[in-house]
Amino acid sequence: MKNNLLRICILFCCTGVRGYSAELLSDYVDPKIGTLDTRESNCVIGPQMPFGSMNPSPQTPNGTTAGYNPKFPVRGFGQLHVSGTGGPGKYGHFLVSPQRGVALGNEDHDSPVSKVVAKAYYFSCNLDRYDTSTEITPTPHCAMYRFTFPESDDAAVVFDATQNIPIDILKRGGSILENKASIDPASGMVKAMITFQGGWSGIAPYTIYFVARFNKAPAQMAVWKNQSILNGHNSVVRSDVPAERIGSVCQFLTKQNEPILMKAAISFASYENAERFLENEIPAWDFDQIKAKGLETWEKQLNKI
Repeated sequence: MKNNLLRICILFCCTGVRGYSAELLSDYVDPKIGTLDTRESNCVIGPQMPFGSMNPSPQTPNGTTAGYNPKFPVRGFGQLHVSGTGGPGKYGHFLVSPQRGVALGNEDHDSPVSKVVAKAYYFSCNLDRYDTSTEITPTPHCAMYRFTFPESDDAAVVFDATQNIPIDILKRGGSILENKASIDPASGMVKAMITFQGGWSGIAPYTIYFVARFNKAPAQMAVWKNQSILNGHNSVVRSDVPAERIGSVCQFLTKQNEPILMKAAISFASYENAERFLENEIPAWDFDQIKAKGLETWEKQLNKI
C-alpha cells in the first residue's frame, strides 16, 4: 500500500496537478514503475487491494526480491509478494502456471509474454508460448483469474506448492518445514499449505494455506512430485529432500477463446478460513464485477489525496 501511494505521489509531482484531466485517478497509477531489471527496482507489478493480503503477480527467472524481471519469461503467478524488501526477499508462494500440455519442471513451462496491462486493481498478459491469456483481479484475501485458452484437449493449470522467492528466484536460502498439496475431484477444490522459515521474515517461520476452485469441472485432476504424476493419489507431502517439489494440476477441454475462471484465496490461519474468504469475497463467477469493485475501491482511496 505504501509503495502504491508513493508511486502516485511521484506521478502527481511529475505531471503537475494543473495538468490533471483524467477521468479516473487510477489511470495515474503505473505498477510498472520500480519493476526494472535491477536489484534496486523491486516493486511488485501485480494488483492488490488497499491493505489487502493477496498480491498475485508474475514471477520470472532472475527476478528481483519482488519475484519479477520484465526481460525474462514468465514462469507463473505467485499469490503473495512484498515491494521493496531488499535482502533475501519474501513470499512468492503457490505458483499458478496456465499452459498447454503439462510441464512440471521448475523451468520447463516458462513463457515469453506480450500485451502486458498493469493497473492497481488488474493485471493481464498473453503467454505467447501457449497462445493463452491470463487476467487477474484481487479482493482483500482472494484473487480471481480468467484464463482464455485456444481450442485444446490439453489446456492445463499447474500449481507449484513449493515455489518461493528466497530459494527459487534469489537463490539466497530458506527452509521449507512443511509442504502439502491435495485435490478433491468431487468438488474440484485444490489445496496447498507451506510452513517456511527464512527470507525477509528472519528466523520466525510462518504457515500459509491456499485454496482454489474453477467455474468448470476439470477433465482430469492429479497431484505430482518431482515432475511425476502420482496416479491414484489425491494428496502429496514434500519430504526433507532439498530439491523436491510438489503440486497439483487441473486439465481442461477447451473451445476456442473459452474463458476458464479460477478463484483462489490464502489464509495465515487455516484452510477453513481461506474457504470462508472465497465464499464471502467472491460468491459468484463474475470476473468483470470483481474488477469493477476493485476499481471503485481504489478510486475511493485515491480521492483522499
